[in-house]
Amino acid sequence: MILKNKYLIGSVGAVFVAILIVAVTIPLFVIEPERLVEHDPIIIWEDEDFEAYGFPGEGTQSSPYLITNYNITTAENYAIYILGTSKFFKIENCLIQGLKTNSYGLYIENIEEGTASVLNNQIVNCSIGLNLVNSNNNLILNNTFELNTNSIALEKCERNSIINNTLSKSDNEGSLLEIIDSRNTLISDNTFESIFHKGFKVLDSTKISIINNSFTNIGLTLERLNFTTVSNNMGPLTKVRLIDSSHCNITNNVLSSYAGSSISLHGSINCSVNSNLVKDSDQSIFLEMSFFCSVFDNILENSIQSIGIYESVSIHIFNNTANSIYNGVVLHKSDNCTIETSILSSGNIGIYLLDTFGSNVKSNHIFNSRMGIEVMTNSNFSIEYNKIFNTETGIRCSVNAYGNITNNLIANSTEEGLDMDHCRYFNVNENFFFGNYWGIFMLGSYFNLITNNTFEQNFNGMYLFAPLAVGHKLTLNNTIQYNLFYNNTDYAIKILNFSLNNTISFNAFLSNNLGNTQAYDDSGPNEWFNAVTLMGNFWDDWITGTYALDGSAGSIDLYPLSTNPLS
Repeated sequence: MILKNKYLIGSVGAVFVAILIVAVTIPLFVIEPERLVEHDPIIIWEDEDFEAYGFPGEGTQSSPYLITNYNITTAENYAIYILGTSKFFKIENCLIQGLKTNSYGLYIENIEEGTASVLNNQIVNCSIGLNLVNSNNNLILNNTFELNTNSIALEKCERNSIINNTLSKSDNEGSLLEIIDSRNTLISDNTFESIFHKGFKVLDSTKISIINNSFTNIGLTLERLNFTTVSNNMGPLTKVRLIDSSHCNITNNVLSSYAGSSISLHGSINCSVNSNLVKDSDQSIFLEMSFFCSVFDNILENSIQSIGIYESVSIHIFNNTANSIYNGVVLHKSDNCTIETSILSSGNIGIYLLDTFGSNVKSNHIFNSRMGIEVMTNSNFSIEYNKIFNTETGIRCSVNAYGNITNNLIANSTEEGLDMDHCRYFNVNENFFFGNYWGIFMLGSYFNLITNNTFEQNFNGMYLFAPLAVGHKLTLNNTIQYNLFYNNTDYAIKILNFSLNNTISFNAFLSNNLGNTQAYDDSGPNEWFNAVTLMGNFWDDWITGTYALDGSAGSIDLYPLSTNPLS
């Protein structure tokens, strides 16, 4: 039965849309209003209503009912309303215009699977352009949605496709696309345009594919999703926000110019952000309270901060290239994370670790930053195989314990190559400090092992110091052995006040301090030899007897070595 009075339909609850799976894109059809037939709103409650309206076709897949070439301009609640049918139908080449608020252009609910095709229509000025509810395996192709509060809404649908549509809006209400509680949805090759950053929302859904779309001034909000892909979208996008989701992938997109984070993950698990180009953002990528996620192969240009990780666990960051105005990668209150094989340049800090446990910074290339790596109040971390050069400070560690700094190249720092401030139980091993002002500057640090490093052409190779001030620790009980100090301009090792009980042995000192005494001790007592083996250090300017150091402590290497222990 056909109901001519659309007000009998009543209000429909939530606002959402549907889709199918056809991967064919054809040129957008241009509606010519003067060639359309004006038609009243169409209300279909049951299969027989298609015939009652006299639509051509037989309702089969090969011969669907055709709702085509109509101009439906109406002030009623619905332009086309279809509910609970099982016949195949096609809505094509229609102009649908709403003349009142809270109007639906197309409303389709609870139809038989795969029976609807919506093609080449123009839907204008509706509260909801197309609302598809509890309907599966349908196609929405080549339509234009303009000036609608919500262009497309999809709810409780599966296996639908939204392909090659143009969706645009100029107000700050609603969304271009909204999907809720749906599965296996394809959103491909569409054009989304807005002037208010209004894009689309996808909530409580699984296996949504958002690929190959074009965006202008659009952001995406994706919440409580599983196995969803946002891929190969251009525009650029302004943001992608992923919340409480798992096994999702944000890849190969172009994003730019959004206040806040361009790509953000909140409370998400096993998700990846990879191969995106992000430019001119406050923060390119941000993860919060997320677990087992990866961030890799991204190019991040001219952001204030490139990557931020907060209160997250087991995040893997690798192969990114970032040029940031302020910080490169910031890890805050996040444990067991890895940052590796990335190329970073920043105005402030390349990599910053704050209040973390068990993190690994490995094989990164960091340059032209104020500070290459800063580590503050961390424990059980490692920094290894990094190349850091042209900074003020290469690595700065402050109030840390159980750190491992191994096999790094730190060169051309105008201040410290490695600044150890109140650090304990560190292993600093097999690093190359070249052309820095201080190779290692050690302040108030104790029980550290400095071994097998090379200090070449720095001003000082090592500088040990402990100021007489409230809250400062002594620099004591450090072991410095099997290091090569070569051609450093000033002293190879310089020890100043309140640096006590340090052991310096089995090191090789070659051509430091312009050929003068190669080490300086103004504190003491420190042992410049191994008290067990009674073996000291190799000094290339030593001739015979003991080796006296400069400085008021009167320190002496009692047992200089006649051969280089490192050769």
